[in-house]
Amino acid sequence: MTRDPIQPLIRAGVYIILCYAPVFFFGWLFLFVGNLLAGSILAIFSFSLFANFLCLRIFEEKGLEAMAMPANRPALFNALTGTALGLLAALLVVLPPLWIGHAHEIAVSGARANWREQMFVPFMLLLGAAGEEILFRGFGFQILLRAFGPWSAVLPIGVLFALMHSNNPNTSLLGLANTAGFGILFGYAFVRSHDIWYPLGMHFGWNLTLLLLGANISGIAMHVTNYTLSWTRPDVLWSGGDYGPEASLLTTLALAVLAVAVWKLRIFRQRAILLDDPRNAE
Repeated sequence: MTRDPIQPLIRAGVYIILCYAPVFFFGWLFLFVGNLLAGSILAIFSFSLFANFLCLRIFEEKGLEAMAMPANRPALFNALTGTALGLLAALLVVLPPLWIGHAHEIAVSGARANWREQMFVPFMLLLGAAGEEILFRGFGFQILLRAFGPWSAVLPIGVLFALMHSNNPNTSLLGLANTAGFGILFGYAFVRSHDIWYPLGMHFGWNLTLLLLGANISGIAMHVTNYTLSWTRPDVLWSGGDYGPEASLLTTLALAVLAVAVWKLRIFRQRAILLDDPRNAE
């Protein structure tokens, strides 16, 4: 526990300002891609890296190597394990309704999937997951984790993760609650692995699987196939409505299964410079 609770809070506050102020003032620069969603993803990814770089240099006199994204074999293992968990959790949500006939894959009228979209959209999903994980599991999160302990960082950052999605189309209370659950779960995954790769893998695996199955992701419809997920019995509690499966009770159940998996599965615990170097103790 830190002896000076004000200093880490100030550092986390500066980090938040450095993340969001450039997006607010200069996010329009990324609209050159011709797509609002892609521009937003590029802005968040770029400015999150920028904020981490500045805060690490100013407050810790370190570079991006201290951001907890090492390039090594354990990182690859953690990322692939996380991706598999995200994929299986999404299948757990979508396959049962398909199996019992409560949902169907239907052809989208006039849809013409092409290889450019099939490569570009998943890449944007990866970049989006990376940007959000760097933002929420980067410098600010690790400073709070170091100063106040796991749950004092994991819980509030998980709530902020949900609030970031509150302006998405077709939001609901259950959708935001599940999104907060994902934020908390990703934070816990970082606590276990001490690297961003593990939660990033889960984040990407979940989003990619929903994309391939034709479901909306956090209220946003993106398609790389000619099919979309349609519910025969559109009970919002189970389908999630237009927000997508993330606003359903099935996702709430899947989160519980994921939490047990993250708790029980063996992964590599990395050396996070901000957390595991005794010279960085508050």
